[in-house]
Amino acid sequence: MSVSLVSYQFTVAETTERVKNQAATTLAAISSDQSLHGTPLIAAQDSHLVRCSNSSASRNLVAMASAIEGRWKLVDSDNFDEYMKEVGVGLITRKAAGALKPTIEIKHVGGDTWQINQFSTFKNTTLEFTLNKEFDETTPDGRTLRSILELKDGKLIHTQKKIKPEDKDSLITRWIEGDKLHVTLQSGNVVSHRAYERE
Repeated sequence: MSVSLVSYQFTVAETTERVKNQAATTLAAISSDQSLHGTPLIAAQDSHLVRCSNSSASRNLVAMASAIEGRWKLVDSDNFDEYMKEVGVGLITRKAAGALKPTIEIKHVGGDTWQINQFSTFKNTTLEFTLNKEFDETTPDGRTLRSILELKDGKLIHTQKKIKPEDKDSLITRWIEGDKLHVTLQSGNVVSHRAYERE
């Protein structure tokens, strides 16, 4: 009986190792076929990535998750005050927000669900969303917008549509280039660019 038990334990261990190796090989193949702006991707071996099917959409999800997940610290910002002014953020809030160096955390919760958490001394916020599904978003300064986030060409495209006539539409684009997370915020003819480094 003890010999059979030992044999069974070795069989389970060998099978588990084969599954891990197969998953790593599959993810490596996906990684070699996917890039964000020419940057090779490192295949992540998280369980939620292993479960993704080998469809084009799933490969994009694997690529984005492995590259963009994590905590990012703001290191550069250009024209942010003008962007905030364009979308209607008040002067006091603009001055406070402009002086901050926030950290953002991007998390792939599972399936098509993601979170973008922002931490600062001014305010902490959480944005949870499902890809390709519209929802009502409340911005950190209190505006309510109709939003949708989509993966397109290795970028996370965040479209905000006004609900109230006095508000403004906005387009936020996030992507990885080199070792930085880049974010552009556009409303009307005003464009702001912000760059983050991984913590």
